[in-house]
Amino acid sequence: MSQVDILSIRKYAVFRFSSDKLNIISGAINEPQIWSTLSYDIFDIYEVESLRDNIISFEINIEEFYQILKSFQNLESEKLSIRLQKANNGKKRSALLTVVFNEFNDLNNEINHVFTISIRLLKREMDQLIKEPELTNIDMILNLPQDFTTFLKRIERYKNIEYLLFKLTTLGKLTVILKQDNNNVTIEWNEPLHIQLQQQEEESIDKDVEILIKYKDLKLNSRFFEIIKNSMMIISNKEALVFQCFLNDDLNNENQLVYFINGVTL
Repeated sequence: MSQVDILSIRKYAVFRFSSDKLNIISGAINEPQIWSTLSYDIFDIYEVESLRDNIISFEINIEEFYQILKSFQNLESEKLSIRLQKANNGKKRSALLTVVFNEFNDLNNEINHVFTISIRLLKREMDQLIKEPELTNIDMILNLPQDFTTFLKRIERYKNIEYLLFKLTTLGKLTVILKQDNNNVTIEWNEPLHIQLQQQEEESIDKDVEILIKYKDLKLNSRFFEIIKNSMMIISNKEALVFQCFLNDDLNNENQLVYFINGVTL
């Protein structure tokens, strides 16, 4: 699996383990939110025991965890285990995440690598405040072609852009207007895209749905497409732009990454 440079997005993330899935959440006020979901059945062993309905949530420094995963990938080790244990520093909400994997040297001797990361356990009240964003309306859903990442990279080539205006019609025409001061650049997808209308519309009416976002909020999104199999773009008119990315071919599968970008007004 390719690695995504999540370090450029945010330094900390929340891991929420429940009995059937792992959520990895990266969010901040007035910034895009990223919700990743991994089903329990993709792990060889998955065990969660907690007095709080088998839910364990903690905040972790992503940079430390990323570097460990990078070492694991470079060694081409086959198995990695993660365990949560109490810290001995006397702090009630403090704990340690232990990450273990092995490798075999040239003499075929097994070498174990053990890393620990200090994490902060979240109280129930704090964890319950972390909720996946909900859209007031879903106006259009678009199944994205696999080469859509090239379209995003075209946008990323432009510098000093402040805002992006996404416009999508019911006939499947996608236009992105790059706004910078008094100068605008227009980029269009080269063919009609298949979309799903979410509100009652006359088929003969070609009505625009649009969303204005900050350029910097979209800039890292193309990197997500390096690790996904299928994706959808969801537009809530003048409210939000959402990319729902699936890690395999099944669009109903839980293993996915959802990227929420709030709309802005000028």
